[in-house]
Amino acid sequence: MRAKEYLDNKFNALESDNQLQTEFAKASALFMYRSTGEAEKNFREISVDEVRVNQIGIEYIDLECRYFEVEDYEMSSTSLTKGAECLEMSHGVDGARLEYRGYYGLLASMAFYAGF
Repeated sequence: MRAKEYLDNKFNALESDNQLQTEFAKASALFMYRSTGEAEKNFREISVDEVRVNQIGIEYIDLECRYFEVEDYEMSSTSLTKGAECLEMSHGVDGARLEYRGYYGLLASMAFYAGF
């Protein structure tokens, strides 16, 4: 299988994974609540596996690097932006609870910068 075809299959698998997309959507909702300063009691029922969201983000960033190698810059940028969004949702607000928040935040910032 060609490298580009392999990457497209992996990207499509990530995009069509319902559990993964649900986790992404929950993380997005939680990020919005946290970034508006909403009281945590109002969104206590939203639970997000932040470690999994980090893994998803790193998978997308890994795809970005591989797409860049095969000179598919549009998919490279798309993957990088999605990866950065995942990391930003876990670490981009003051309510983030994970260790190494600063490093993940830096990685997300660099990914957004490189993606544009």
